[in-house]
Amino acid sequence: MSDKTGDEAAERLVRALQATNQAIIGGTVEMSERNVKFAQGVLQQGSEVLKSYGRTQTLLQELVELTQRQQGAFLALVTSATAAQEQTIHFAQNTLEQGIEVLKGQAESARALLQTLADRYQEQQEAFQTLAAESARAYMDFLSTPLSYYQQALATAESMTRQGMETAQQMMQSDDRGWRSWTSQKEDLREEKT
Repeated sequence: MSDKTGDEAAERLVRALQATNQAIIGGTVEMSERNVKFAQGVLQQGSEVLKSYGRTQTLLQELVELTQRQQGAFLALVTSATAAQEQTIHFAQNTLEQGIEVLKGQAESARALLQTLADRYQEQQEAFQTLAAESARAYMDFLSTPLSYYQQALATAESMTRQGMETAQQMMQSDDRGWRSWTSQKEDLREEKT
């Protein structure tokens, strides 16, 4: 019966370890997906900002070449610079907001993962305690077996000694007939031993 309980405890421990590993993998995949989405958003917005700055640089070069003859180019430069600045502000704001969202999601995932790990740890502890108790019980059974055999042997030896002493006393009290009876009993005892 203790082997069955020990096997069940070991099986529970294995199931708890498998569930823990699945929870860790699920949390890791979820965090990785959020990180990829965040990086994609940052790269896309960064690309737009760089394009905007590239346009601004082009307009600046044209402005230097045309100087004041083309007031429209200067106005386009100002407009482009303003748009680039607005995109930069928008980019920074989105990056900050998305970063905060990613951090919140990771914190929530980490909290959920820690809770799952705590639950699995509790299950593992219970399974380990059951397994340890069963092992200790089996060991105690193993140690007590030789002691019970020794106690039985001692009781048998005491019984035989008592019978031998009673027989010797009866022999002393009786005459020749007692001597024969004792010899007969001695032979019976030998036969019982074998």
